Amino acid sequence: MIDGVKISFFSETIERDFQRLGVDIETPLNEVTGEIRFPKYAKYLNLDFKISESKRIEITGSLHKYWKGDNYSDFTFNELRDCIADLSCKFNFDGDNATLHNLEFGVNVSPLFNPFSFCKRVIAYKNESFSKFDTNGKNSIHIGFVAKQQQYWLKIYDKGKQYEKIENILRYEVKVKKMHYLKCVGIYVLSDLLDIEKITALGTILNETFAELIICEDVTTSELSMNENRIFAMCSNPKEWEKFNRKERFKRKKQFADILTAKGKTNQKETTARMIRDKWQMLLAINHPKSGDVLTDLRNTEKGHFNRLDIPLICPPLQTTGKRFCKSCGRDISNQKKGSVFCSERMFGKVAKGCRNKDSNPRNNSLYREQKKYGGFVLFDVNRFLK
Repeated sequence: MIDGVKISFFSETIERDFQRLGVDIETPLNEVTGEIRFPKYAKYLNLDFKISESKRIEITGSLHKYWKGDNYSDFTFNELRDCIADLSCKFNFDGDNATLHNLEFGVNVSPLFNPFSFCKRVIAYKNESFSKFDTNGKNSIHIGFVAKQQQYWLKIYDKGKQYEKIENILRYEVKVKKMHYLKCVGIYVLSDLLDIEKITALGTILNETFAELIICEDVTTSELSMNENRIFAMCSNPKEWEKFNRKERFKRKKQFADILTAKGKTNQKETTARMIRDKWQMLLAINHPKSGDVLTDLRNTEKGHFNRLDIPLICPPLQTTGKRFCKSCGRDISNQKKGSVFCSERMFGKVAKGCRNKDSNPRNNSLYREQKKYGGFVLFDVNRFLK
């Protein structure tokens, strides 16, 4: 689902946060004067942190890897929510104030056919041919292909080959380089990734871009007419698509599709498109295989409790011996009376009231909406579950 991100926010507490987590910060020094230089750097669970003198924090890396340690597994919407809650709590920032600069989203699917062989069938996207996509590092290997547009890239590659897995794992993703591309979806800050409607819209973009790919299928050319052979040879050449104008591209795409539909021996593009659609829905938990009642979208059957999609998950900061932290904002409240879980209004003023409201308002508002939605004509009283 969501993989790589680049986000920024401002923080006065970031160095204390790292100290609390036991993470060292790389602090460059001026070799002549011995003065501290900026930016400072740190690494934490597959994420890279850049700390500027202005207190601007920049995080780059994979949320998928941060949460699960790898990105060849599945990463569900519920796991994404937990991940963002954990990250914002540990580093004491609000997702509403964390600006997104880059975003990668996609899915891993497991086709019966070889993923790398399928990748080599991908010819073009619009008028852009695909170039080789290799892994990073000294011992880089060729795993797939990438098409680079001005605001976004499309990547399709063999993730099983990347991580030396026996099983077939095909990865298709959109890498957003300029967030203006997602203006129509309304994704600007990290908390926007908690909106299931916006995440659903990302799935639509994923499906639509894949549908635009020109992908070749096996064809017995001896069965083609002379004109069909000419069109097939032309459309199988990535460089030809770079020459077509928009009108020609539309014409050739239709002609190529007609040949593949009538004479094609394989149907791998349609099969993969269906797998991509189904996987995105599965990651959103839209269709839950173990549930069929009115509470389908509310129940988390694996954990045995309700996980309402519109309630922010609260992730208490990492506790250290003798210290206590606010459940909402992560501020040190060790000096407050024993048993306190939120900031004290007496000590921190009106802002402390927001800490309690941040915890209780989403829960109370959700209960009201759910009771209103399900309190009518149902087979049994669901109110006892909405607590």
